[in-house]
Amino acid sequence: MNLIAEAEKSLARNWRAVATFVVGVVVAVSIYRFGYDLLEARLPEEITPKPGWYVLSTLALEIALAAAVAAMQAITFAVIGAEIDRPMWKYGGPRDAVERFFSIWFIVSLIHFVIIRMQVSFYDQDLTAAVAAMDLPRIFWQCVSLPFAACIMYGGRLVWREIPERLAPLSHFLGRAMITFLLGFLSLVLADVLFASMGEEFRKTLTAHALVNLVLVPLDCLIFAAAWLICIDYRNSAPERGDDLDF
Repeated sequence: MNLIAEAEKSLARNWRAVATFVVGVVVAVSIYRFGYDLLEARLPEEITPKPGWYVLSTLALEIALAAAVAAMQAITFAVIGAEIDRPMWKYGGPRDAVERFFSIWFIVSLIHFVIIRMQVSFYDQDLTAAVAAMDLPRIFWQCVSLPFAACIMYGGRLVWREIPERLAPLSHFLGRAMITFLLGFLSLVLADVLFASMGEEFRKTLTAHALVNLVLVPLDCLIFAAAWLICIDYRNSAPERGDDLDF
């Protein structure tokens, strides 16, 4: 099976859900950037450290964005996942998807924001070595977070003690899993290249962030679909492995 080709076909069959997800993320990020720009406008230039009201306000914005994106991921990925693995994998509609899967994607987004916030904090303090040191966890999380979350979601909901078992498809089909990890790395590289190709002032605008997300969000959907297909293959190989695992 050509994993990427199969994942692309899955997304083509669910293009409406993917398109709605892309638009939703672009809108959410635009609202976030608008709020962030308003806070920046009220902040005196070159002030260090940042005042408490600014730190708390930007933190609230990031949590709100993480929650909005996580809710959209829970719903959209449930739609895509159910179609790919019909009739085996089921969910009970948007409300059920949010109740069961929101926490998975919210944690993924929060960890991402924590890493970025730490890098920004180190940068503001001119701690160049610390900024560089945070590149490794940033790259690692970008590579593995979507496949990890997809496997946990495939298991039905987040159950902490079951996480090692839910991630077993990735270790069993490590070669295929590496494809999803490389796609995550590609997403990171694309984001950096796209922003680097923009002028300093333009990359701060809503338009710049909207354009970048128009490229990256469909790639996230592709990574999810590929990881989902790996989970399906793992379930279907249960008799060969000599177990009765059923997601």
